[in-house]
Amino acid sequence: MGNRVYCSYFDHNYLARGLALYHSLQRHSPGAQLWVLCLSEACHEALAALDLPGLVPVPLADFEAANPDVAATRPNRSLIEYYFTCSPAWMLYVLENAPDAEWVTYLDSDLFFFASPDPIYDEIRDAAFGIIPHRFSRGLEDQRRFGLYNVGWVSVRRRGDGISALRWWRERCIEWCHDRVE
Repeated sequence: MGNRVYCSYFDHNYLARGLALYHSLQRHSPGAQLWVLCLSEACHEALAALDLPGLVPVPLADFEAANPDVAATRPNRSLIEYYFTCSPAWMLYVLENAPDAEWVTYLDSDLFFFASPDPIYDEIRDAAFGIIPHRFSRGLEDQRRFGLYNVGWVSVRRRGDGISALRWWRERCIEWCHDRVE
């Protein structure tokens, strides 16, 4: 099913979780490449020093230099809102810088693999974009006001409709991405 590349972002406070994600991914998808947007210099220094195979640490400054319109939103957003704003732009950055990738999949840094991700890719085999609904359990239906989809796993395929959807999401996040319901 083509070359898959994964990406995530975290700072030094989430470093242990991000490394757990990396190691679980390597265990269940040996040789997988994980690009990490390092949200702090301490995170970048630690990951660069570890020099783990298949882990590509990218300093936030490099990402922001390539995405000045995203970086321009930073003064008007809380830290978490800014990080959320970066999500689709980060995926597009990885897609543009990993030319052999057919799929780029964003993973929240606190995810952990207990099995191969192959069944998910089998499920989305003909799709251009993959996103997972929250599937709120009974009693939590009121949480739908925060959105129907969980951005903890988002996949985009390198093809026109996938890239168009990713660019659309990127533009919407630049327009508005706040931690509140309107």
